[in-house]
Amino acid sequence: MRSSIVVYPCFQECQNFTLDQYWKDIFFACSCNKFPRGTRYDSSTNTLYVRTPSAGGRSKTEAIDLPTEPEHIFNTLINIFREKLSLYSATDLQIKKDEIDQIQNEDPINMDCEWKKLKPRTIKTMLIMNFVNKIREERGLTIKQAKSLLHTIQLAFQFKKLNSDDIVYKDREIKEINGLVYDEEKKVYAEDV
Repeated sequence: MRSSIVVYPCFQECQNFTLDQYWKDIFFACSCNKFPRGTRYDSSTNTLYVRTPSAGGRSKTEAIDLPTEPEHIFNTLINIFREKLSLYSATDLQIKKDEIDQIQNEDPINMDCEWKKLKPRTIKTMLIMNFVNKIREERGLTIKQAKSLLHTIQLAFQFKKLNSDDIVYKDREIKEINGLVYDEEKKVYAEDV
């Protein structure tokens, strides 16, 4: 790759602002007038044209004026390449993964609490679905009957026939929902009224 002829030295200078070989190679290619797919550079106006997909399978082209200082060019281009073209080095991806892991470790979901204090709501929904699945397996319910049970539980909460006090939650799972009555003959659940 280094045998190519440098046409735009300003892009070659951008290599000085990263230690990541992936980005060094990208900027060197740009300096040799080999830009990533979906981009085109106009040196007379110092403008980078970026083609991005839009609705209906079409694409739109955006003109971005580039700064003149190499450090500012680097920052502008790296943002364009990442945000608009989804170009990421292995190092970038590892950094993103580490950030996500750190966020998850800093703010873990506390599932060892009372049902009332359990958040977010999606966790409660997942636990209710796990409960329904457990009942389905224990009672040999069909998928249709299990969906009916889930629907019954949701409606009972919605219409205040059941509340948080009716949930027996222990060891990170719902053990029982007080107020649900099982009809052995019909193999259906209903709320106790």
